[in-house]
Amino acid sequence: MKPFIITHKQLYNILAVLILFIVLIAQLTSCTNLKDMERNANPGNPAEPGQPELITASELQQLPPPVATWLERSGVVGTPHVHRVWLSQQSEMRMSPGKERWSSATSEQVFNADDPAFRWQVKMKMGPFSIIKGKDVFENGNGKMNIRLFGLIPIVNEAGPKIDEGSIQRFLGEIAWFPQAALKPYITWEQVDANTAKAVIESHGTRGEGTFYFNNEGDFVRFAALRYKGNEADAERKEWVITANTHASFSGIRVPSKLEATWKLEEGDWTWLKMEITDVLYNDFHI
Repeated sequence: MKPFIITHKQLYNILAVLILFIVLIAQLTSCTNLKDMERNANPGNPAEPGQPELITASELQQLPPPVATWLERSGVVGTPHVHRVWLSQQSEMRMSPGKERWSSATSEQVFNADDPAFRWQVKMKMGPFSIIKGKDVFENGNGKMNIRLFGLIPIVNEAGPKIDEGSIQRFLGEIAWFPQAALKPYITWEQVDANTAKAVIESHGTRGEGTFYFNNEGDFVRFAALRYKGNEADAERKEWVITANTHASFSGIRVPSKLEATWKLEEGDWTWLKMEITDVLYNDFHI
């Protein structure tokens, strides 16, 4: 009886089938639509009984002038106060400072604007067979980061005080997509100059701060914060910057539509994210 011998070609085909099977299982077992998930979890919005409460010009008077001008420029006056937000994104990511290669990604994100929280999930193709799925969550003052190969094999699973602080700073910077949240009581503002304001956010014992920059027309152009780069015991805060390159209107609100995220490091700037917002919905995800 001859021994059963597998050739290199047969082994390659077997591995290819196994990889495709793993990808199929990952697709079937993972949640792929945050909008539907949020809609099923919140079929109605109890914060908005009857007619929604609209933002008035007088409410903006409580804000520092550059922030008030930003909200006016964004077109929030006369629109409902924000409670929930959903948005979709197309991105390119560079995973380390020394790499030149960018990887394409699609993602979506939901926010709770009443009690600061978000869920963000991304799918990124790293090669012909490698699919990375990531999920960042911030709820009740706690942040979590989870990245898996094919949505199954853990690569990153981080939590703790440094992640909490970084997550709430991220939430603060990302209100650029729902500027109505600048009126929320969990954010306090301090004017720096005619086009700049510092914001402090606190929720469930977690605190963060950052600085918003606006142009002369009132558009948001930049957010900067000292944010922990990493979750190691010796991780240090580094300057983390979001820069807006283009603006567009979604659901009647003018927001940044093309942005970049950069770490300011001793060895030089590391722009690791280029993102385009493709859609934004406020409050009613049944649209």
